[in-house]
Amino acid sequence: LRGFEIAIKRGNPTSLMCAYNKIHSLWCSENYCLLTEILRHDWGYNGMVVSDWGAVHHGAKAVKALMALPEPPTCILLPDDHTALGALDAAAELGLRVPEDLSIAGYDGSRIAQLTRPRLTTVAQDAAKMGSQAAQYLIDRIENPRTAGSETAMIPTRLVKGESMGKVKDN
Repeated sequence: LRGFEIAIKRGNPTSLMCAYNKIHSLWCSENYCLLTEILRHDWGYNGMVVSDWGAVHHGAKAVKALMALPEPPTCILLPDDHTALGALDAAAELGLRVPEDLSIAGYDGSRIAQLTRPRLTTVAQDAAKMGSQAAQYLIDRIENPRTAGSETAMIPTRLVKGESMGKVKDN
C-alpha cells in the first residue's frame, strides 16, 4: 500500500475509485480498516470514495460502511436489486427508517423488488431486448466480418416506483 499512500498524500485527490480486488480476503469496497482506519485516519484523506457496479458485493456491508462516514449519504443506488435487499437489511439493523432516514434504490427491475417492505424502487431494464440486440449484433459480425469497430444500442429503461425513495426527514 506504500505507493498508494504516497499518491494520496502528495496528490491530494478529491475523489478515489474503489478497487475491485481483495486485500487479506476482504473486498476493498467493504473493508472498514482500509477505507476508514488507513485511508481516512492514518493518511488523512477526506475526499469522496466512489464505486461502480463491479466493486459492490454485499449491500449490507457497503451500507454500514457508508453510514459510518462523517457525512453519510441520504440516498444510495445499488448496482442490482439483490444487493439493494442487503442494503435494506443493513438500514434496519442500523435503526434507519427507509425512506424517512435513508432512500435506497436498486437496478434490474426484478420481481423480488416488489415483494419487499418497503417495496424497492428500481430501474427496470429489458433483458430480453438486450439479449436479442446482442445476438443480432453477433450474427451480423459473423455474416459480415470486420476487423474493428463496435456497436452501440440504446435500450430504454423504466423507473419502477416503490416505497424506498423519498424526501429524507430532518431530525
